[in-house]
Amino acid sequence: MKKILIVDDEKNIVRIIKFMLEREGYKISTAFDGIEALNIVRREQFDLIILDIMMPNLSGEDFLRIRKSDKNLNKIKVIMLTAKKTEETKNECIELGCDEFFNKPFSIEEISPVIKKLLAAENL
Repeated sequence: MKKILIVDDEKNIVRIIKFMLEREGYKISTAFDGIEALNIVRREQFDLIILDIMMPNLSGEDFLRIRKSDKNLNKIKVIMLTAKKTEETKNECIELGCDEFFNKPFSIEEISPVIKKLLAAENL
């Protein structure tokens, strides 16, 4: 069973994504800020992280910087979610190693096939 970590300070977004992905058969863990997420990924292995950019304690961009420099974490696939709808933000996240980027609001129907694609690519 593939493990996904959802990281967002908006609890309703986390709850909705978690519910939908559990229905699709994924094992889901959650975190509500970047520090909590970092602590979790250092203890457990994940196949994918769904990560918000604007969070307390450690932003999504800062999380990506840490992940990029850590050989134990840099292979985890990352989908970024953000309300920051600028090309500069998107380009920075891609440069920092995120695999996909979605603007809020989003639908789980648009993210679900991307999750399947990223997790399938991991098995190649």
